[in-house]
Amino acid sequence: MKFYEQICPIALALDEVGQRWSLMIVRDLALGSLRFSDLLATNPGIGPNLLTQRLKGLTERGVVTRRALPPPAASTVYELTEKGRDLLPVLVELARWGANYGTADLDAEAVKEAVESKRPLVLGRGGVPGEGTFVVSIDGVKVGITVADGDFEVTPVPPRKPRATVSTSIARMAGVALGVVPLADALAAGDLVVEGDVAAATAVLEVFLTPLPVPVG
Repeated sequence: MKFYEQICPIALALDEVGQRWSLMIVRDLALGSLRFSDLLATNPGIGPNLLTQRLKGLTERGVVTRRALPPPAASTVYELTEKGRDLLPVLVELARWGANYGTADLDAEAVKEAVESKRPLVLGRGGVPGEGTFVVSIDGVKVGITVADGDFEVTPVPPRKPRATVSTSIARMAGVALGVVPLADALAAGDLVVEGDVAAATAVLEVFLTPLPVPVG
């Protein structure tokens, strides 16, 4: 790892977690314990070798810890330490800045991949409630989501007769996911517009837009 070699708090922080993918790993572990395979799924561009390196570095620096699950699971999961959880307010502010000023080339395949990458996090929280097909429109780019038996499938071609359609923007969606705006307030203000079965769509949104658990105090 390359270090900045500056006596500056920003440089020191980047020495700890500034490598590519490190903060994405912290982001995902903020919502719960994950296996190595889960982290590969939530970050499809990282590759197993690089993920191994990043987890090793974050563990050595006390940001992440490993824990062996007892039988019958008998697998290893990764979790944030107290030091890692102290990064969450920083992540929220970074994400707020990115939602306001960042740019993204959105198309249906990109949105599909982004939603599918949430599967380990969603299933780890008990899955998706309800049944049916939904359309999600983000900055005008639409995908279809089919919910069944707690799991979901994403298609780049939205269904013709969905149970509900949710329309929003990256910035407005980020506001809910960051915990800046409660989901109920976003719906009431029209930041997320639902056409169709509002109750069913809200139940799905509550799973996908779970705010980061930012420490208080």
